Amino acid sequence: MGTGPAAGRTGADAGLAPALIVASTSIALALASLWWPGAFDLLVLERGQLARGQLWRLWSGHLAHIDAPHAALNLAGAGLLALIARRRHELDALLRASALMMPLLSVALLFLMPSQQAYAGLSGLLHGCAAWLLIRRGGWIGAAGLLLIALKLLLESLPGYPVQHGFPVVLEAHRAGALIGLLVGLFRKRG
Repeated sequence: MGTGPAAGRTGADAGLAPALIVASTSIALALASLWWPGAFDLLVLERGQLARGQLWRLWSGHLAHIDAPHAALNLAGAGLLALIARRRHELDALLRASALMMPLLSVALLFLMPSQQAYAGLSGLLHGCAAWLLIRRGGWIGAAGLLLIALKLLLESLPGYPVQHGFPVVLEAHRAGALIGLLVGLFRKRG
């Protein structure tokens, strides 16, 4: 039996330290992308740079943000999903799923939007995390939540639906993220 501070941690607390490290790093990178143009240029998912072998962009593009409102909305959503995952004792599993969903979403966006040269933002991954959490939750609550996500995506696709928040919204990221989160959640639930 182990000793020290980590020995007595419960399932809810076991993933807290890595989660705090990931969260603080993500926030720092998001803020750096706002205030230091060089950081944004280094982080953004950019088709040309990716073709030159800069594979970290498959992950870091989700941490770069166009402006402060964009970052604030995305980080608030990430914080809410992290709280839900922690309460369900799945924060560490959500972090691992996110690490898998990020490059899958990046590749999906590059494939779905061949004319799009760059992507920055967390909203696609947030849709994936929400779908993942709902699949893991299961039951009528999970089904109702997934139905709400589907309804949101449907409304966003209607002509004239207001999706502008002062920055461009990439609706394909929302759709692809939700689908990827659903698939990763189903795969992990069965495995």
